Amino acid sequence: MSTNNKPVCKVCLQIRYFLLVAVPLLVLIGVQGDVPVLSVPIHELAANGAMLFFLGALAWRIYEYKADNQKRADRLARRLDEIDLEIEQERLAEQEKREADLANTPK
Repeated sequence: MSTNNKPVCKVCLQIRYFLLVAVPLLVLIGVQGDVPVLSVPIHELAANGAMLFFLGALAWRIYEYKADNQKRADRLARRLDEIDLEIEQERLAEQEKREADLANTPK
């Protein structure tokens, strides 16, 4: 194994994945006569795997949707607080101006 931290190229990753699948298949083909074939319902395993993948993807999408909505609600609440603060500051400025005008008017 390499000790440097350089990223691995895409072609190298594809070769590794290919070998990860091809080597066990070659071993199974090589010992085919010696190993009894298991009666595993592959179609059921594939269907269950696809269903689990779908449910996982659906759960992830729901999580992202809820997290995004929460972020949007937080941003909206912060913006509303900023607007309330601006309105309050404007109101106070107008009130101070009126009080200054009242103080400057002759009696």
